[in-house]
Amino acid sequence: MNKTIIAASLLLSTFAASALLAGETRQLSTEIEVSPSTIAMLDVRVGNIDIRPSKDNNIHIDIKISESEEWFSDNIQNAELAIKEKDDRIMIRVGPEGKEYEENWTVYLPAVKKLDLDVGVGEADIEDINTDMNVDVGVGTIQIRGNQQDFSKIKVESGIGDTRIKAEDGKNFSERHLVGGTSFWEGSGQHSIQADVGVGDASIRLN
Repeated sequence: MNKTIIAASLLLSTFAASALLAGETRQLSTEIEVSPSTIAMLDVRVGNIDIRPSKDNNIHIDIKISESEEWFSDNIQNAELAIKEKDDRIMIRVGPEGKEYEENWTVYLPAVKKLDLDVGVGEADIEDINTDMNVDVGVGTIQIRGNQQDFSKIKVESGIGDTRIKAEDGKNFSERHLVGGTSFWEGSGQHSIQADVGVGDASIRLN
């Protein structure tokens, strides 16, 4: 067997191994007890997150980790949950620092003082979370659905993309500029929402 054939065989073996690893995933899960005074800070670098109400006083988190689409991606077996607590704040993200994976989060959130969500690239989908919210997505989409009696003020901004707030009552108006826009809503509830997306669309529907 000459060197060319050997090299070709090694190359094919490498691609075959990469193809097998491409479908590999890892599951990270945790359950954390919190109080109504807690500020929950969630950090998603690349991926999607769905947030729904919890049936108890715990934050339930399930994250499906897979390799990113980068040519040289990080080994998902090194992925771990990084949780930091200070005073009433709890920050949750996927570590180690500096590593990048595809992250798909499912979160069940109890009554807390505030939700602070940061997504680098991906989609944020939030439903029936009755608290103050600050949601920031760099590139992707934001979708929030809730009850209008729970909120007093909502502001949604997009640098490049569309914004929309749908509600049956309250004061609702929008401003559009060249490539982006801002939408506002005011009601009689007690909580507020600030949602920002750099590139992409953001929409809120209040029932």
